[in-house]
Amino acid sequence: MLEEFASSHRLVEIHGSLVADMGAIESLAYHLRGHPGPAALSALDDAIVRLRGRLTEHMATEEQMVYPGLTAELGAETVRAMVEDHQRIRYWIGELVRTRAHMSAPNVDYDDVRWVLYVLAGLVNLHLRKEEVAYVRMLRQQMAPAAG
Repeated sequence: MLEEFASSHRLVEIHGSLVADMGAIESLAYHLRGHPGPAALSALDDAIVRLRGRLTEHMATEEQMVYPGLTAELGAETVRAMVEDHQRIRYWIGELVRTRAHMSAPNVDYDDVRWVLYVLAGLVNLHLRKEEVAYVRMLRQQMAPAAG
């Protein structure tokens, strides 16, 4: 089933980079505690742009190209649960954008945005681990050179 994806290598690469991105998001949330310097808002804005772009694109690719083919192998309920994860992640990306929009200088309070970053990182990390079990491991096995 997954043999048909010419972009298997790219999917695996993106999956790995998203795991690293979530580590960076958690680090940013930790850094935003207390009274971070003026570069903190810029770092937050950069993180939001990256999340909205890369994560949203990756989820759309999975929903259009990967998940339909997984239904036969994993079952509709498993695939539906992964799509529901995407819906929750999209909601929290939107919540991050809304929370950031309500932050104002000069006395910027980072507590709400930190909380949203931690929730988002937790959801995405859990979802990526589900996908690891569901299909990324299969892709890696298919990409490995045949032993012989």
